[in-house]
Amino acid sequence: MDYGAGGSEFQTLRNVPSADACCAGCGTTADCAYWVFRHSNGDCYLKRDQGATNFFASSGLSAGAKPAAGYVGCYNDDGSRRLPVRLASDPSMTTTKCRDLAASAGLSLYGTQYGAECYGGSDETRATSLGPSTGCNMGCAGASTETCGGGWANSVYRRSTVSGNKLGCYKKSYGRGVGVLPNACPSGTEQSGLLCYPPCQAGYTGVGPVCWQNCPSNFRDDGAFCAKPAAYGRGTGYALWDQWKCVRDNPQGCELNGWLYYPKCAAGFYAFGCCICSPLCPSGMTDIGVSCAKQSYGRTAGVPMICSSDLQQDAGLCYPKCNTGYDGIGPVCWQSASGGCPTAYPNSCGLFCTKSSETCTQVEKDIGLKTGYLAGSYAFLLACAGTTFATFGAAAACFGPALVTFGATYADNALYWTDNFEFC
Repeated sequence: MDYGAGGSEFQTLRNVPSADACCAGCGTTADCAYWVFRHSNGDCYLKRDQGATNFFASSGLSAGAKPAAGYVGCYNDDGSRRLPVRLASDPSMTTTKCRDLAASAGLSLYGTQYGAECYGGSDETRATSLGPSTGCNMGCAGASTETCGGGWANSVYRRSTVSGNKLGCYKKSYGRGVGVLPNACPSGTEQSGLLCYPPCQAGYTGVGPVCWQNCPSNFRDDGAFCAKPAAYGRGTGYALWDQWKCVRDNPQGCELNGWLYYPKCAAGFYAFGCCICSPLCPSGMTDIGVSCAKQSYGRTAGVPMICSSDLQQDAGLCYPKCNTGYDGIGPVCWQSASGGCPTAYPNSCGLFCTKSSETCTQVEKDIGLKTGYLAGSYAFLLACAGTTFATFGAAAACFGPALVTFGATYADNALYWTDNFEFC
């Protein structure tokens, strides 16, 4: 595949983790027709057209056309086939051709692989169970501007089965567990208590916003002080005329204090009064007798903790990142714009896809999101969104209480969902 290197990109996304994520980014952007991903620095160029200056996508770059609606992502495959139904191997394969084959077979999922192969299935958990792949880098045999998977890598799509005769459809969703408190510090900081601070310089230990000098190994740490190890006595002394005896008995030497000679204190000790050898305080500390006062300095007020790199932060809590094609709010992941609203309901409206933005506004009004009932209504929506329903009737029964401005009774509210929505 050849794509223009310059002159036509209208937006650049930075630090994008993979070509597949760049592709998904193009899928969520209205004016994007093509994308180019630079592997060396994670730049993702969104383009309105292919451009005039061409390059080969193999030269450190990946490129492709905007993915079709319903794109789930690029996922690994194996010999047991994550999409178990082989639909075709066709030298004129395109994404649309594979979608139509899946529709004829009554399958809700389809995927292209190795440029010309098409597979289908109906179990999204199985289709994505081997995890995301970076190997979807082959053009479709029948449309080189499209991407049709790669070696043991499926470009996976959801096929819309909606009727199109409702207000909209309820997006697929799943729960991602109860959030946990932020548990990591930004790069270049360390945790102390519930905040993160710059590391202390060598020889100091941080306690909150203050760095305190460390105590020597034989001193007891008493917070702002280092308690000295035991002092020792140096005897009753030698008379002036017995200096030679003092020197004979004490090879470290002797010193005069008053009218008597005393052995000099051992290394690391000093004479306190006539007869006591007290430990020396480390350099920089202040000797206060039985202890040494530490030096200290401030290291800023600290910054809040953040989520670890494998989690996503939302409203002060950390959650597992949503699967490709899903967006997370709180404990629920639901189908995102990158997952593709069906053509019949092209407008993304939170948990729903609707026919238009005006329809979205009306739905939000009906369920109270625009009329002052946000907290209670949204709590119901999230609880239901994290539940898997066998039938839409069961989903409607759960969503019913969320309606605070439409219908006076539970039954009326449930009927609103049944009459006006279907599954995407």
